[in-house]
Amino acid sequence: HQYRASGIVSGDFCTVRKLSETESGIFLCDVMGHGIRAALGTALICAMVEELSALESDPGIYLARMNRQLMPILRQGDMFLYATACYMVFDASCGSLRFANAGHPLPLWFKGEGRSARWLMDDAALRGPALAIDPDAEYPTLEKTLKPGETVILYTDGLYEAESPDGVELGEERLLALANRLGRRTLGELFNALIGAAGAHTAEKGFNDDVCLVGFRYHDPM
Repeated sequence: HQYRASGIVSGDFCTVRKLSETESGIFLCDVMGHGIRAALGTALICAMVEELSALESDPGIYLARMNRQLMPILRQGDMFLYATACYMVFDASCGSLRFANAGHPLPLWFKGEGRSARWLMDDAALRGPALAIDPDAEYPTLEKTLKPGETVILYTDGLYEAESPDGVELGEERLLALANRLGRRTLGELFNALIGAAGAHTAEKGFNDDVCLVGFRYHDPM
């Protein structure tokens, strides 16, 4: 993973947790806004991740439970906060990847030996709403089977919302094109190159939002 905060505190949070001898849970979220309020929302979610990871292994149900718990906390009085999130459970014994998405940017999937990049979700409409928007929101659990050598990367929107000096965002399609050119690099090199390219787009203006990436490359079945 890599993490670039745009200020002293951040609204981005990621964690990778061991669920069994072969399974890992990967969670990434981005709380709306900047500064102290976003950081407080992140702290609340961090505590929930600790609890929910031990109780629920289905990613869609996991996000639905988190959503219900966050609603009364983040929607008090005049306070309005929400968070986008993606949760994955990867089983290294067979390459099974189960995941659900709460309004979060589509993860990148570097597929096959050529490691051509595509969106992990075939249809962006399969994303559920962001957390703390709808108390009855449902989040479908999707599944892919990865082959050895394939890579998955999650990231927050600060990566593709990087702006040039004249206010033009890098954008998701340019991010995907960049990923296609870089897919055969090691994971560390790939992260550095994606962040470097987004930074170059800003012409040293710097990122105006937090940037967090977390991902993995599947080598061989355990």
